[in-house]
Amino acid sequence: QTVRSVGADIGLAHDADADRLTIVDDTGMFVPGDKLMVLLAREVGAKSIVTTVDASMSIEEQGFNTARTRVGDAYVSEELKKGGGDFGGEPCGAWVFPSVSYCPDGIYAAALVARLATKEKLSVQAASLPSYPMRRGNARGDKSLMGRIEQELLRLDPISLSRDDGLRAGFADGWLLVRPSGTEPKIRITVEAKTVRRVETLYDKALAVIKG
Repeated sequence: QTVRSVGADIGLAHDADADRLTIVDDTGMFVPGDKLMVLLAREVGAKSIVTTVDASMSIEEQGFNTARTRVGDAYVSEELKKGGGDFGGEPCGAWVFPSVSYCPDGIYAAALVARLATKEKLSVQAASLPSYPMRRGNARGDKSLMGRIEQELLRLDPISLSRDDGLRAGFADGWLLVRPSGTEPKIRITVEAKTVRRVETLYDKALAVIKG
C-alpha cells in the first residue's frame, strides 16, 4: 500500500537482523522468492545456483546449473563453500553471495535489487519469468513413517526420487516433496506442477499416502 501511495519503484522488507530480504514491485505486488532468486542470479552474472529442494522447478528452466540441498541456508552455504555454485539462496528470502560472504546478506541483496529497479520496472522483469502453481501444507506424522511413504510414492512412477531432505519425487510436469518437520510432529508437503489440477492431484495423493 505504501509503495502505491508514494509512487515508489520498489518496496524492501527485512527480518529483524536483515539477513533476509523479500520485495514488492512498483505496483505493490509481492515478487515470489523463486523469481527474485533468478533476478539476483542474473544481476551478479551467476552461472551456477545452489538452492533448496523446495524451490521452484522454473529455476532450472532459466538455464542455470542448479544444485539442490536440504532446506536451510546453512546447507546452501556449505555447498557454496565446496564450490557448488556462484550464488545461492532460499525462496524464503535468504540470499548468499559467496564472493562477498557465506552468510545470507539481505542488505547486499537490497542494494542489488535497487540497481535492478533502475534498469527496468521490477513488475516487468518479474512478469517475464515463468510461474507455476504451488501448494504447501502439512499432515500429522513423523519420520518413522518415511519408509512406508517412500514405498507408496514409488507406486506413482516418478521419473526421479531424491532423499536429500525427506523425499522429493519428480514427474514430467511437476514434483512433490514430503519431509518431516524438525520442530513439530508434522510432515510437510510441497507440490508444484504445470497446472492447478495437477497440483491438487499430487497433493491429495501425498496426503493420502501420509495418512495411510
